[in-house]
Amino acid sequence: MRQDLSSLALDFLAPGHPQVSNAVLPLYCAAFPAEERVPFPVLCKKAQGGSAAFWGLSLCSRFCGFAYCYDTGPAVFLMCLAILPELRGKGLGGQALGLLARRYPSRTFTLDIELYDPAAPTTDLRTRRRNFYLRSGYRSSGLGYSWEQVRYELLLSGGALTLEEWQQVFRPAFGAKKQIELIPLAELLNNQREAGAE
Repeated sequence: MRQDLSSLALDFLAPGHPQVSNAVLPLYCAAFPAEERVPFPVLCKKAQGGSAAFWGLSLCSRFCGFAYCYDTGPAVFLMCLAILPELRGKGLGGQALGLLARRYPSRTFTLDIELYDPAAPTTDLRTRRRNFYLRSGYRSSGLGYSWEQVRYELLLSGGALTLEEWQQVFRPAFGAKKQIELIPLAELLNNQREAGAE
C-alpha cells in the first residue's frame, strides 16, 4: 500500500515528549556523524530553555523525521533535519522545509553543511546534502567557519545577514561567550586545500 506523501505533518515536541527520546534520539545518532553531534542532553536543555525547538515530522500519524531549530531573532538556524532512511528520496525533506517556513513566516533561514572536500570519505553525501538545500531554495552565503577541526559552509534562504546578525544566529547554539570567526568561503576552501597538501 502506497503512503500519501502529502499528509506530512510538523508538530512541536517538548523536550520531555516520549517521541524525543524514543524516535528523535536514535535518528539523530544514525543520521549525523559523532564528531558533528552536539550532545543530545545539551539540545534538550536548550529546547527546555526556549531558545530552540524540536519539530517532529509524521506521515499518516507515524514518525518519519525531525527538525531542530534555534529562533535567534535575525534568523532561524536549522541545526538538524533528518528523515528516516527508508523514506529518503521521496520529497519529504523538501516538504519539511516548506512546513518549517510556514511555522516561521517571512523569516530568513540559515544552516551549515560540511564543506565539500574531495578527499573526505563522505564526499558523495556532502554533495547530495548541499544539492538538496540548493534545490530547496537555499543559497551559499559566501561564508563559512571551522569548528572542532571540521569546516562548514553557511547556506541561507531569505534575506542576507550582517556579520553581527550572523553572530546573533550562533550565540544560542555555541554560547554567548563564543565568537565564531566567519571566513570567506574562497579562503576557507584554500585553507582546506593547504591542510590537505601537508
